[in-house]
Parts: sequence; structure tokens; C-alpha cells
Amino acid sequence: MLCHVYLTHHNGIIRDLKRIQDTQPTKGMLTLESDPVNAPNALKARLMREDGSEVIPYLRYARVIAISARGLRIIGSEVIARRGNTKSRVDCYDQSWIVKPF
Repeated sequence: MLCHVYLTHHNGIIRDLKRIQDTQPTKGMLTLESDPVNAPNALKARLMREDGSEVIPYLRYARVIAISARGLRIIGSEVIARRGNTKSRVDCYDQSWIVKPF
């Protein structure tokens, strides 16, 4: 689904509502998929470009916690590579996405 995504946290710390509203949303294709490597019974939420690359870091252990006519809210653990490559260690932070389809 093509959508706008607003991030509600930065490095695990919740941002105030005014700052969230003033920030431009991130645009991309939202996917929810199983994560067989890390957690076979959990979902992974990703926001992808047309070429298949990630727009923002994915959410591990993603859960949809709210659905309305305006969009949905997804919570999970944001995974950020420390050195920017796939073999490095990662930092994980609480994150929440507000998703609005367009």
C-alpha cells in the first residue's frame, strides 16, 4: 500500500505532537511480512522505494495497534545498523509509525 509515514519516536524517545505534525512524512510502499530468521511468529514492517530499498529502518516485532478510516498505527522495534552495513551490530529502539494511505 502506498502511504505517508510519520515517525513518533527518535532513538526510542517519544517526540512531541507539534514536532511530529511539523515534520514532512516519509513516502513509500508499506509491507507487513513474517520474519522467519529473527522471530518466526512475529511481523516485520517495512517502508520500501520502487527499487526495493528501504526508505526508513524497518520495525521488528511489528504490531498494528489501531486502524481507522484515516490510517493505522504500527508499533515495534526500530533496527538501525551502527555502521550502515548488514553485517555490523545494530541498535534497537522503540518506534511507532502513523500510517496514512494515499
